Amino acid sequence: MRCGRCATELIPGKRFCHACGAPAASACPGCGALTDASYRFCPDCGHALAEPAGGDADAPAAGRAES
Repeated sequence: MRCGRCATELIPGKRFCHACGAPAASACPGCGALTDASYRFCPDCGHALAEPAGGDADAPAAGRAES
């Protein structure tokens, strides 16, 4: 597994990257399973772990009037 921040090969079983200090894994807020820091979705429950590209999905699109 590689670090999601600096792409250094991680030491198996360690919780932080030895090169940059980024967390190697985190708990899914949906189910609590340990997930790789680079995952966008939990492989166990499908919960979104990272904000989708493009920012806030609930924000109105620029240039569109709200009714």
